[in-house]
Formats: sequence, structure tokens, C-alpha cells
Amino acid sequence: MDNASFIATLSQELREEVLLTSDDAFLATLPPHLVAEAALLRERENDFGRSLHHSFGMSRRHSQNASSRQENPARTTNTNVNKVQVRKLIQVIDEGSVTYILKLLFLVQPVTKALMNKVLLHIAAHDGTRDVAVRFLLNVILQSCDQNSKNHEMYGYSANNTVSDAFVPITICKRAVEALCHLAMYQNEVCKTLLKDNFLEEQTVKDFQNLLITKLQFLDKTDLQPDKKAISSLISFLATETATKSVALQEQVLQLLNTTVQFVEKSFEEDSANGKASVEGTKFSMPKVSVLELHCLTQTLTVSGNSTKCMERLTSLFKSLSWNPINLVACISHLIAEVKAEGEKSKVALELFLKDCKESKNMSLETFIGEQDYKLLRLVKMLRALWPAKSTDPSSEESNSEEMLIDSVSRRSLGEAVELQHLWHLLGECLSMLERTESNSKSTGHGSLSPALCRMQPLFEAFLVVKAPDSAKNAVSSKGAGKSSTSMEVEKAADGECSPSRNSSALNVKEFVSFAEQHRHTLNMYIRQDKTLLHSVAFSPLVRYPKLLDFDNKKHYFRSELKKRTVSQRYNSIRINVRRDYVFEDSFHQIVLRKPDELKGRLTVTFNGEEGVDAGGLTREWYLILSKQMLNPDKALFIHSANGLTYQPNPASTIQPDHLKYFKFAGQIVGKAIWDEQLLDSHFTLSMYKHMLNQPIEYTDVESIDPEYFRNLGWMLNNDITDILEETFSIVREQFGEMLTIDLKPNGRNVPVTEENKHEYVQLVAEQQMTKGIKEQIDAFKEGFHQLMPPDLISIFTCAELELLMCGLPTIDVQDLRLNTEYTGYTRESPQIQWFWNIVQALSQEDLARLLQFVTGTSQVPMDGFKALRGMNGPQKFNIHRCGDKKRLPSSHTCFNQLDLPEYSSEEELSRYLLSAVREGFEGFGFS
Repeated sequence: MDNASFIATLSQELREEVLLTSDDAFLATLPPHLVAEAALLRERENDFGRSLHHSFGMSRRHSQNASSRQENPARTTNTNVNKVQVRKLIQVIDEGSVTYILKLLFLVQPVTKALMNKVLLHIAAHDGTRDVAVRFLLNVILQSCDQNSKNHEMYGYSANNTVSDAFVPITICKRAVEALCHLAMYQNEVCKTLLKDNFLEEQTVKDFQNLLITKLQFLDKTDLQPDKKAISSLISFLATETATKSVALQEQVLQLLNTTVQFVEKSFEEDSANGKASVEGTKFSMPKVSVLELHCLTQTLTVSGNSTKCMERLTSLFKSLSWNPINLVACISHLIAEVKAEGEKSKVALELFLKDCKESKNMSLETFIGEQDYKLLRLVKMLRALWPAKSTDPSSEESNSEEMLIDSVSRRSLGEAVELQHLWHLLGECLSMLERTESNSKSTGHGSLSPALCRMQPLFEAFLVVKAPDSAKNAVSSKGAGKSSTSMEVEKAADGECSPSRNSSALNVKEFVSFAEQHRHTLNMYIRQDKTLLHSVAFSPLVRYPKLLDFDNKKHYFRSELKKRTVSQRYNSIRINVRRDYVFEDSFHQIVLRKPDELKGRLTVTFNGEEGVDAGGLTREWYLILSKQMLNPDKALFIHSANGLTYQPNPASTIQPDHLKYFKFAGQIVGKAIWDEQLLDSHFTLSMYKHMLNQPIEYTDVESIDPEYFRNLGWMLNNDITDILEETFSIVREQFGEMLTIDLKPNGRNVPVTEENKHEYVQLVAEQQMTKGIKEQIDAFKEGFHQLMPPDLISIFTCAELELLMCGLPTIDVQDLRLNTEYTGYTRESPQIQWFWNIVQALSQEDLARLLQFVTGTSQVPMDGFKALRGMNGPQKFNIHRCGDKKRLPSSHTCFNQLDLPEYSSEEELSRYLLSAVREGFEGFGFS
């Protein structure tokens, strides 16, 4: 018995032990797959050892502490008792002395922060001194708004101080707010104090509100009632001049408010767990928001210069306050009123802009865009964040008053509630006019946006936020991406097929998609200039409709999303050693045993017997060699299509004993290459790409595999086959010299194909050739591929884009293509042909690759140039045919490398229709 046979008889645990501890001499007698397994086990052992060494000290201390607690539970209990006893300290500072200690916060050179924070926590630990301290700090904050206040003279500032008098109130206020933030974070009692009724003196509150009234002049003073809750005054403080002058101060106040209201949320959750679930019934209920506070919050939301952190904390505060359904309705009603007011201002500006353009042809930027558009955008973003989901069963008798209150808001969509249809109509007109002006430059590339279109971006974003589908269920699943329509909901809305309860939602989806499609170029230019937009509230819904996005924007989103999903994970390097003549076999043994997370590490390749150091070049070479060997006919894994350029799984791959493992490995390699941003020399058939993207297969996809068979199926569908064909629901295939009859449905060999059931036959025979006949191979490939490529993320690409992602943009020589093009119905001197080549000459490499995919079925350029281009019957040059219908888009016949080009009347028209057909992908394909 040889060593390999001996190891095969061992249990898994003993087998791993032998491979892990054997010396090199023993391993040299083993076959490659066992050597690879031994190397992987040792690599994992080393990685585990390094990880253990890195964290051993901490783990050891933690384990010792845990074991000591388990061994001596009495000691643990005693420690807890001691902790409770430590907290019950005797109050040594009288209430009158607290003020003098707190004044140390406001010295020019303050006391060390760490020491002062300890003193503050001790003061806040006692009921008497806590109220005095919190009230004193709040008075300092509120009085900082009064220009006549003498606080800065009392707290260590003098005339010879280096700090400007204008910044003294802000500095004092920041220190007071910072102290309260620290206390609220570590003392829940401080949060309770800020929520107390009648905590502040009535005169203090009145004086503060009088200061606010002078700034918020539209408020009626007679309608205001002094709210002596501390949290109410803090919310109102956000709108003061002191707060708006300092972004850092705003952020601190918002942090303090969030800490306080989140304490209420936590109390509510604890009461819910104990069976006391009621927003009003909690021990500390969410404070109700007054009209003054709503105006102050809105003022803070719309003020210019807010930081990202400020906006995030403000959004969190709105959401927390809206836990109370009364607050939710009040906030939404107030925001809707503000949106309508700002929308009216924007509408007037757009009307003036359109009028000026029509009368003077002068597009003045100053007339149609102002600060109101940015305010409008922020307001609708906040509304979107607060808008409640629709009730699943609004008629339920068990619905309580709170649910009924929320349902009263959610019955309408956000778009219906804000009533800005006229504004969106004007926006569409302005965008269309500006886009037409830009198109006159005849640029077919991406270019850059005009200043006028850039200034339109806030309103464009506001539309997307308002009209975006309320949930992902309104978007088309990637499985339905085979249809030319972007959304099934759009079709249903257009045909009136939606139920009444969903009709409004479907119409919103239709309007959203139609607007985005109409202004697709502008939309993608906005994203191209700021790649983070696809992660924003406004643009993120577009990912559900990937056909609205250009390839480069999808690619950047795909990369950033992959990085975001793995940002907290660390992957060890993958080191493989292969023989140059056996790259496929050696790589298979060293890759296939690895776990999915192990495959995400950085790859380092060494070729056996070569001294090259892999700095990236060897990895690129390894991918190219491996992709070629993977498609080698000798491996019997893949077979090429009629054009000899694309491949799909071989139904007869069972000749390889481990063929399914090889297909899984092939999927892992393709996924790993995309993960590593490496290119492969592997071009698959259209149906194979659809399987990788989980898209449905159609019988027209047979064209990319066997154009002759596709023509026969097309003839069958287009002609009456009665008494002409004698087919049954079965096919005959040769496998290893034996003819096999395969039923397409139960007892199919005895079911004749008739004029009535021929469509079923065509669908079943296409499924057999592209899916059922190679199902095991495809499933194994997809298993390996999706270990690295999340299905939901990779599905944003079309089949053509997936090929570009895998194989890269080819270098296309337009002059070589032009020299090897034939014409039918046109001549080289025809105006349409001259226009065509002018347009093609100006295309980017990405659009050139799309054009080649559209006409030939693949972006791959033959090794010998376009003179070696092949079709279904052998060599077939790129050819352009004239067709008469000027209203249709250009179409293609990939089996003949043929482009059907209508006789358009101008170069601009030809450019528009050609680019639309090419960029939409495969929708223009026709029968051969």
C-alpha cells in the first residue's frame, strides 16, 4: 500500500494530523492534491498561531477573570455589593458651593478636563446638587443669547484677554454644553432632570422666548406658552444666533438632545419587555414638540453651512421625537407646509427662467436657482426619513389609537402629500431645454455638465427623494431583467392592471422611472461628478433600476459596496505554487479546498522553478493562463459556440470524474478575478452570463450558441408547420458515440409538435439546450462564483456589462474595422455611412466595445484583427445593411455580424438612435 492509499483509509481528524505533522520527504511521495491539502492545513495553523499570539495577553486575562468569578461566586456578589455601597456617597458639598465649583469651567485656562469631569459626576450623583448644577449650566447656555449678559465678565475673561469678545459667549456656551453632554452620557438621572416638568424658572423661559421671537418674527407671541422643561429650551436654543454661528456648538447641543431622548426610547423598550408597552405610559414619556420647537428645528435643518454630522444628529433627533405618534404627525404636517412654501418659491424662479429663455434666449443662472432649492432638498429628505410605512391591515379592529394616527399619515405617498406636480413639470421642461442645448455640441462622450445643469441638481435630487418607491417591493427583481422595460410596475400602471390599493404606488413608480429615463444622461453625469451620490437618500433607489445607470457608475458603486461589506474583516494572504505546464490542475488542488472567506485574501503566485517575485505581474499572468486552460477542449469542461469565440458548459463533461468540482473551481476563479479586479480571457455565451446574473433564459438566446438552429426555430414560429414538420417533444443527442433520445416533457417522444403547441416546443427545446441539459454544471459554477460575488450586487449589471467587467475593454482599431466592413444597400460614399463612421470615430472605448457586442455578440477582437471575424458559416466580415423604417432603432444579427441601419435623414438623428440601441444592450436583436 502506498502512502496516498494509506492516508485515504484514515479518519478525517487523523488524516489532517498526519498531513500537518509529516516531514517534506513523506509529502514528496504524495500526489499533488494531498500536497496542496497539507500546505493549506499548515497555512491555517500558522495564521491561527499568529492570531492567538496577537491576542493572547488579553484573552488570558479575560479567561483568568472569568474563571475566578466562576470559582468564587460569593466574591462576585460581594464586589457588586461594594459597587452599590460606593455609589451611596455622603454629600460633602453644599448646594450653595456648587456654583463656585462650576465657574472653574469658564476660566481662560480651564481646569484639566478629566479632573473636572470627575468632579461633575460626583456633584450629579446627589439629588440636591444635581438640580443646582444642571439649572446653572442651562442658565449659562440660555443667557449666552443675550447680548446684554455680563456672564463673560464673571467667568475669568477680561479686557486684555486674547479671545475676541464676539467669541466669548460661544466659548462659554460650548463648555457648558460639553459638561452637560458628559453628565447625560454617564448619569441617567441627568436625563431625567432635563425631562422634568417645571424645572426652569418661568421668567428665564419667557426672557429666552422673547429673544427668539425677534428672530422668528413670523411666530405669534400670544400663541406661545412658556414650557419650563429643560429639553424644550435646548431645542429652541438651536435656532439662536449663538448656535448658528458655531457648527461645533450645534453638534454638541444635538448630541445632548439625542442622548436625552434616546434614554426615553430605552426606557420604553424596557417597559415593553416588562409588559408596559405604551408611548405615553412609560415612566419617562417622549416630550411633545411645540410649534416654537418645530420652527426652531426646521430653522436648524435649513440653515446653510450645516456639517454632515450635524445633519445626521438632527435626523436622529427627529426620528426619536417621532416615537410619539402625536409628534410624528406634527413634524410631518409642519415639514409638508415648509416644503410647499419653499416649492412655491422654486416654482416662481423656474417660471421666470423659462420666460427669460423664450424671450431673450439668455439662460441667466441667477434667476432660477436660489437657496430655497437646497432648503427644499433638506426638507424632503427629512420627510422621507420620517414617512411611516403603509399599514399592512389598516382596517384591523385591533389597531389602537396610535396606529390609527400613524395610518392617517401613511395612507398617501410622500409625492401626493407635498403636491408639487407643477414644480416637477417645470423642472422637466428646464432640464429638457438645457439638455437640448448641450446636445448641440455633438459630443458623443461623457463630457461635463454646464453650470446651469449643475445648479439644477438640488431640485433633481428633491424630485428623486419625493417620488422614489416607498419600498424595494416596487422595484423589478433582477430575475425579471430580461424584459426591455425597466419596471413591471410601470407596465401594470400603464395598462391599468394594478389593484386600487396599489395603483397610486405604481403610478409613482412609473413617474419616477419615466423622469429618470428621460433625463438619464444628466442623472449619470451628476453621479459621475460625485460618486458618493448612489449611496445618498436621493439616488440610492436608482440601484433598484440598474438600466438607468451607466456602466462606469455601476462599476464604481459595485466596488464601493463590496468594500463596505467587508470593511471590518481581515483576510489572510493566499500563497500558491504552480507548475507552468499544469497551472489548471495545481491551482485547482490549492484553491478548491479553501473556505469562501479565505478566497478573499490577497493572492501571491509562484511558478515552480522560477525566481520571479510576484508584485502583481505574475498574478495577472496566472489569471490569463488559467482562463485559457479552463476553456481548453482537452479538459472537456466547456464547448465553443458557432463563432468559435464564446463558450458554455459541455453537456458531456461527465467524462471527467470530478467535473462538478472543476466547474465550482471555474466559478471561484471568475469570481476571484472580479474581486481582485483582474481580467480573464474567457468569453461566455449570452445564456451563460444570464445564469450568472440569475436572469431568465429566452429562446432567442440560442442565437449566441447555434445560429443555424436559432434560424430553424424562428422559421417554425413564423410559418404554419401543419403537415410539414414531423417532430415530437424530444431531441436526439450524441454522447460518446451513442445516440440518446431526451424527452422535453413526460413521454415527450410520443407527443407530436403541432401548430398549436409549437411555442411550447420552442421554449422547452431552448431550455434543454441552455439550462436543463447542463443544469448540474451551471449550478456548480454558480456555487463557486457566488461565494465571492453576492447575487444581489452582481445582478445590477447586464450581460454585456458583466463581460466587460470580466474581460475588460478591448482595444478596438476603428480604421481596421472600417477597412473590413461590407455594405448592402449602401456604399462607402452614402451619407448615412459617412455619418456612421464619424460617430464611431468619436466613441469612447467603452461605447466601441458595446457596439461590437451589439453586432457580433462579444466584445472580443479576433487575434488577426477584424479580417478574421467569423459568423455562423465561417469567415464573415462586419457588414451594414440598409433597412427602410426610419422610426425604429438599429438592430443586429449576431450570427452574421450584421447591423441593420435605417436610412436616417441627419447625422444627429443617426447618432441618437445608434447610441440608444447600443447602450440598451441586446434589445435590438432581430432574427437571422
